[in-house]
Amino acid sequence: AGGGGVHHICDRGGETLSEFLARAAELGPERARELVEMGAIYHLPREQFEVFSAAFENKERARSEKPSNYRRPARVVDAGFTLAEGDYVRVHARPKTYPRAREVDWAQRVLHQTEHFLVVDKPSGVPAHATRDNLYENTLEQLKLMFAGEAWGRELRLPHRLDVDTSGILVVAKSGEVAGQISNSIKAGFALKRYAAAVQRDQTRAQDDRLASGTVLEHYQLRQKHVPHTFVDKTTEEGAKQCLLELEDVQLISDDEANVSVRLITGRTHQIRGQLAAIGWPIQGDELYARPSAEEGFIDSPQLCLRALRISFELYGTEYDFAVPSSYNF
Repeated sequence: AGGGGVHHICDRGGETLSEFLARAAELGPERARELVEMGAIYHLPREQFEVFSAAFENKERARSEKPSNYRRPARVVDAGFTLAEGDYVRVHARPKTYPRAREVDWAQRVLHQTEHFLVVDKPSGVPAHATRDNLYENTLEQLKLMFAGEAWGRELRLPHRLDVDTSGILVVAKSGEVAGQISNSIKAGFALKRYAAAVQRDQTRAQDDRLASGTVLEHYQLRQKHVPHTFVDKTTEEGAKQCLLELEDVQLISDDEANVSVRLITGRTHQIRGQLAAIGWPIQGDELYARPSAEEGFIDSPQLCLRALRISFELYGTEYDFAVPSSYNF
């Protein structure tokens, strides 16, 4: 198990997926069905698996020269799906769960609705979209379930994303076409994205004077497959991505704590978290980029104190601007 799952090759054609999992993966029938329904099982037919496998014998070449019949393993949610001998099956036997997704009153989380999109206040601790091993416990899927009776209910798409532990404003498009238009507006720099964060000084480092209102932080995110990412001031490394953000307002609470309003200029994975940690002021509750041990003076927080406050974008010639309440209510 684990992040990449356990890989199996079907050695007996004609079995259903649940039968194969119970036998080859040594899972009970009930557990096998649970994993299938959760979206933790992937499949690829034998002939496509041979192409998939060959493409990764040379990973560098595979990035730019995938054959036309190349396919990735697809998620299977039908326990009665029939396998053929030689088929590839990937099993995530211990999927990460997000029970809060089923506890939230999603109707109360919808702040605004137009004919083209929804605006939602995403809670902390819930993914914005499906994860590799969990199809249903996320914001997008819960909204699809809530609006299942609408013609556009199953067509909901995300034009942008928030980290699992980041709360706040999230736009959900009612079609792929609208999602693409909003995403292009964001990428073209027409969008404005503001965040609020509660930060704490890293007492193991020298004081950094860059935590000040009006400062534009520039770092480079090094190319890495896994998180946490590395953010550096300068680099000559190929593939490093420039990261820019503005500290619009810094309110010092004490020598070791501050509330910060951030304007995101570029949009990289974990950018705000990584850049603030890189100047010695990690976000409270950040278990990836801070060191939360009490003896080092870090503040114990049950969740990441980062909230998406505001987003503006253009769609079909109209400018939209939305904000969530409670700036520092994480």
